[in-house]
Amino acid sequence: MPDIPEGNNWVLSDVADHGWEVWNKYAAAGGHLTGKRLISNEAMTTTKGKFRETLDLVKRADDFNFVSGNTRSVVHGFCYSPAEAPPPGWHQYGTFLSEHNPWWPYFPRWTAYNARISQLLQLAAPVVEVAILCPTADVWSDTGLNRVAQQTTPRYGYKLWESLSQQGVSADYLHEAVLQGASFADGLLRYGPMNYRLLILCDVATLEPATAQAIRRYVEAGGKLVIVGRRPDRSPGLHEASAN
Repeated sequence: MPDIPEGNNWVLSDVADHGWEVWNKYAAAGGHLTGKRLISNEAMTTTKGKFRETLDLVKRADDFNFVSGNTRSVVHGFCYSPAEAPPPGWHQYGTFLSEHNPWWPYFPRWTAYNARISQLLQLAAPVVEVAILCPTADVWSDTGLNRVAQQTTPRYGYKLWESLSQQGVSADYLHEAVLQGASFADGLLRYGPMNYRLLILCDVATLEPATAQAIRRYVEAGGKLVIVGRRPDRSPGLHEASAN
């Protein structure tokens, strides 16, 4: 739906289970599935350890954004502060980007590096082999639209892409509607410009009937399916629950 999908990166945070890397992955998947090469990122948010951010940390955190599938960084941020505020002024959330920062003279070296990587990634077609489905309907049923529960259920689910990435395999997190709208042939799950060779269900108990039928068609077309933990055995909602 958005013209420019956007993820989010927290360099230093005092919020446990913040889940910004999950936002990156969902934003990246949305861009991949709809053919958008520009996938933005609110980069370098900071709440913990203010003024302890180093340029090395900024660089490594933004490399992580690129690895997770984002292709452009929006620097967050230069914190506006009134001139009469004594040093270091008013600063919240954003990394301390200021001419008063000791590493400010070297900041252009990072932005030049970042611009080159961004351009290359926006010109390149993403290749992603693995599709991951987490128990969205189960979380919504149990806790409602709870951000922390959504990004930590199951505990391993939203770290799974990192393990795959370290083996040289990319992964996208999908939603049931994507599976329902996909086509299947030659062992591939196809949606938009993307072709996935493996589908992983992470402790998914609840599926819409149309999703279960789509997964069956995928397997019958030669697709590889891995079910981790619980096998789906129910549909969401009470409407026609017995039939579903």
